Amino acid sequence: VMIDATSASGTCDLRADETSPRVLIVEDELLVAWHLESLMRDQHLEMCGLVPDGQGAIEQAADLDVDLILMDMYMPDCNGMELARIIRQQRLMDGIPILFLSVEKRQSIQLDTLTLGIDGFLTKPVAPEELVVTVINRARRYRKLRSYIINDSLTGLLNHSHLYAQLEYEV
Repeated sequence: VMIDATSASGTCDLRADETSPRVLIVEDELLVAWHLESLMRDQHLEMCGLVPDGQGAIEQAADLDVDLILMDMYMPDCNGMELARIIRQQRLMDGIPILFLSVEKRQSIQLDTLTLGIDGFLTKPVAPEELVVTVINRARRYRKLRSYIINDSLTGLLNHSHLYAQLEYEV
């Protein structure tokens, strides 16, 4: 059964985009990571990778054209809030949607994550349909907004500030 991200028809039409949304999963529990990857692949989402720690997440997100980061909040080397702060400080990654998937049920903690610029917080266990629809919608919205922000509307080329940001990153 395909999950529809836009209507109640029961199918998800990702062909409207040239490529499917690219998702990076940051999860230290291997079995959970594999389950999430399988769920995303079943819905034709492109996986950029499974990363078990914060350092790997920063490297992967910087090197790949990621449309969304699906992240566990509690990891051994750094927690999700610390990692989100680091990602939000990176000029080329500061707009990438970050979605927390965690067992954390305290509303005060969840609200604190939203003040960091996190785009959503889903509590485990989450219904697969809710997870997939949330990921697809946030990734699509990010892609559309990013194209409006970084591309010149007349030429389609990178605008001045993003061209220099990309050059700075490459150097």
